[in-house]
Amino acid sequence: MCPTRFGKSWAGWGSFLWFHEARVLSGIEVTSGRKLTIVKCNVTLYTLIMNLQVISEKMLLLDAYRPHSEELTQSTEGAFRLEFTWASNSLEGNSLTLDEVRLVLEKGLTVDSKPLMDHLRIVNHAKAIDWIYGLVHGGRKRIIEKDLIKINEILLRGIEDENAGKYRVSPPKSCLSEEAPDYRKIPDFISDMVSPAEIAHHSHPLETAVWIHQRLHWISPFSSVNGLTARLVMNLQLLLEGYPPASFGEHRRGAYLHSQVENSQGESYEAQLRLIAEDVEEALDRILEKLDGNSNSLGWASLDLLRIGKLGKLAGESPPTIRHWVKSGLMEVAKTTDSGYQLFDPSMLQRAIAIRKLQKERLTLDEIKMKLLT
Repeated sequence: MCPTRFGKSWAGWGSFLWFHEARVLSGIEVTSGRKLTIVKCNVTLYTLIMNLQVISEKMLLLDAYRPHSEELTQSTEGAFRLEFTWASNSLEGNSLTLDEVRLVLEKGLTVDSKPLMDHLRIVNHAKAIDWIYGLVHGGRKRIIEKDLIKINEILLRGIEDENAGKYRVSPPKSCLSEEAPDYRKIPDFISDMVSPAEIAHHSHPLETAVWIHQRLHWISPFSSVNGLTARLVMNLQLLLEGYPPASFGEHRRGAYLHSQVENSQGESYEAQLRLIAEDVEEALDRILEKLDGNSNSLGWASLDLLRIGKLGKLAGESPPTIRHWVKSGLMEVAKTTDSGYQLFDPSMLQRAIAIRKLQKERLTLDEIKMKLLT
């Protein structure tokens, strides 16, 4: 089985991996802070790590456009609310189709011949998403135990009021692992899971979110809807980190269910991480495409210029490096202030990332200039 912890540096690896404070893991020899070649690591793991690198780079591009316009925010949140509510509930056997879920949420209608309980589960799930976005927009920085309880309580309103938001006091109805923890230990497990020390132990935000998802599945803290709760909490963690959430689309349903069976007690989740990474990257691509292709309609025509320090921070480069690339003709200064500060168009962030990538391929600056500017 491939590793479940990864290093903290995600850019410009080339044919090497740079691990920081990583553990000694199966298939890879790791020493803190040193460049090491891959040793006996299968191609799947290497591909996963490189995918996370690409996602991190796309997040840098997305961060350059913050704060996002109200129109873009409402559009992306509305689409996620609909798609994720349908997909997550369908994984639990809900009979409503995507179009029927749209009618329920947007028109307040009920569908003939479909169980009323299925309608209520859809409505409750959408309300839980609204509550999560309220936390995110309110400035919440991290998950706390009460968040899990509140999400479960919303999901079970009018369905199992006697169990809503309450930890189970008996073995769970179903659990992916062979043996779920004793109910008396649930508060301790949850407290440890959301502790800042445990969150910081993980090396990439996606890894943290997927680990929380798998851990909740194993603990199964509530009497029911642990799967729905776990997926909502995972997306809450992603949103708190600034990432778009995973929607679990229909084309990933089989792979998701298979990965759930494959995993055990939340300790090995490579397949799950790969799946969620693909989902999040697709969401990033959709948002970036809107920003790049429809900037005027989305209110991005006058995006703020970046000072060299901000550009360097986003790109992971030092100001002297940026200045050197400007001097070499690889990057352009959009404006110089009366005080002498150089300002850059946000598009230069993508240029800086591209330059560093090409340098890792051992291209000279002249070769990079020909490749990027011709």
